[in-house]
Amino acid sequence: MRSGYLFGNKRDGNGSDHVLQLGAFRLAIFEKCSKANSGDFGIVFDGRIFNSRQLSFQLDLENASDPELLISAYRKWGIGFPQHLEGEFAFALWDRLTFRVILGCGIGGTFPLYYGQRNEDFFFARALRDLVTEMGIPPHINENYVARWLTLTSVESDSTFFENVFRMVPGSILVFEQGRISRELYWRPEDINQVHLTDSHEYAERLTDVMKLAIKDRLTKSSSVGTMLSGGLDSSTMTSLTAEILRNENRRLFAFTSVPSRSIANFCGRFGNEGPAAESIAAMFPNIDHVLVQNGRHSVFSLMDLFSSRQLEPVANPPNYDWLYEICLQARNREVDTLFTGESGNLSVSYNGFYALRSLAMERRFFEIVKLSGDMVRNGYRTWRNIANELFGLFIPIKVRSFLIRALFKKSSDSPGDPIIRREFAQSQGLGPEAYDRFLEGRHVNSMRVLLLRRPEVPSIDEAFRQVTGVSRIDPFMDRRVIEFCLSVPLEYYSEKGLPRSLIRNAMKGRLPEQVLNERRRGLQAADFYFHFKREREEAFAELARLKKVDSIVRILDLEKLEKMMNWSKEQIMRHGGMPGHWTKLLRFFSLGRFLRRVEDRSLFFEYDKFSSVQS
Repeated sequence: MRSGYLFGNKRDGNGSDHVLQLGAFRLAIFEKCSKANSGDFGIVFDGRIFNSRQLSFQLDLENASDPELLISAYRKWGIGFPQHLEGEFAFALWDRLTFRVILGCGIGGTFPLYYGQRNEDFFFARALRDLVTEMGIPPHINENYVARWLTLTSVESDSTFFENVFRMVPGSILVFEQGRISRELYWRPEDINQVHLTDSHEYAERLTDVMKLAIKDRLTKSSSVGTMLSGGLDSSTMTSLTAEILRNENRRLFAFTSVPSRSIANFCGRFGNEGPAAESIAAMFPNIDHVLVQNGRHSVFSLMDLFSSRQLEPVANPPNYDWLYEICLQARNREVDTLFTGESGNLSVSYNGFYALRSLAMERRFFEIVKLSGDMVRNGYRTWRNIANELFGLFIPIKVRSFLIRALFKKSSDSPGDPIIRREFAQSQGLGPEAYDRFLEGRHVNSMRVLLLRRPEVPSIDEAFRQVTGVSRIDPFMDRRVIEFCLSVPLEYYSEKGLPRSLIRNAMKGRLPEQVLNERRRGLQAADFYFHFKREREEAFAELARLKKVDSIVRILDLEKLEKMMNWSKEQIMRHGGMPGHWTKLLRFFSLGRFLRRVEDRSLFFEYDKFSSVQS
């Protein structure tokens, strides 16, 4: 979908004030939605409403379209009406009676929405590129957001990499009225009450029901569907349930699995080839067409340029873009227009109990702490020292804890995001060396999960993949009903008998192979990235030389440290967390530096052909 929407204090041919102007788009627009509206309301809408039948009954409407339902819901419930909606959507609603514009985004964030204000004019668009172009404002870099992106503390921000340009946070609304903007979250699942069921079996059954409902609502009769299938619990669960539903409709499912181009069985305690596990899942369903997709077909720097130009923000995890892009291309070649992912599963359906003990302590549930701790130690998933470190984190200040970690365990306590950011720059933006730890300090684990589920950049990533490849990536596990149920489950059921991810394991018994259900190791996508990156080292050093010539980048990034890390030996890399973390971190900072340089020389704003094929 292209979109470029502009609202401002303009006059139409009849001299009427406050007219909604719409640019190029393919969206439903209703200025006269029903006889009750009398031309007083208009809406621009994209997405799907899953509970339309229920809404139609509540609103006493028959055969109403989704945009008509939203207008009627607004007339009945006012600006808080999105809390009555189940679905994936973005909208802009115009109330001619109050001269008010309301923007809204669904929970899952599948459809991004951006906005900005210049004097009395208010701009909004589904694509950040369109918004920056329409506003006509020089795109100045927002350095505070750059610092937060580098230190991994930008997840709750509505800012973008450009000053005075903002994005809608999933599950929020914005009201523009009388020249002023007000924002609020209409969805606050962190406050949801616990659901108390009989036992773990009942929790598992309920989870299965809500997952299948979320998948069914996203299946359409007209689209060909695929899944991104790894050897992990999230994508295997998604693939298994989708195949089960489609089998009952005599429909087939394509399942795409990324595999390394060379034999890599184990890598830093993780399994590097997820092909065999994925094949065992596909073998359970005769209606699955399993496609193995080799990693390493594209240039990581070319993909950085392609997607950062579409998103107008740097690629956060460049090593994974090669196989993600190739899977989408392979899906398009097979006329698959929708790919289901399970990317949010770690925070919802397959949450592993991380920080559960600390959160149980915050709830003063000491009996559960003792029981769960003993189970974890007996099953070999945790040590008493590790448990003590988690619990004492409630009482020991961050600086003291960082010192103790360095002194006792000979480990670096650097935050995950800040090794290559210049500390002077971070401090100038109010972010110290423990920025990430401070960001999470004192939060209940459910609050942390919601914070990460609301990551505002995810919609723009999915939109960029759709624009570039024509394939929509959709995550049913971001469904509101799925997330709310998962947050209502007591924490101990995610680590029952000390077993991490026990809720999803219980739910998928008999639906997944035992080797997948019982696998303790994590899979590692792009395990062979290091080998493929060798051919791009020359470009990496050339890019480093270009970055050193840009004063703003020299002030933000510690390029000397970046260069040293490029020349680390395998032994040095292993001492600092291992290959996977090293290359992800290194390329993340290259991605940001290249993005900032391309903003400076204006090459970022060059258009790419919609279906560009990046050659290796």
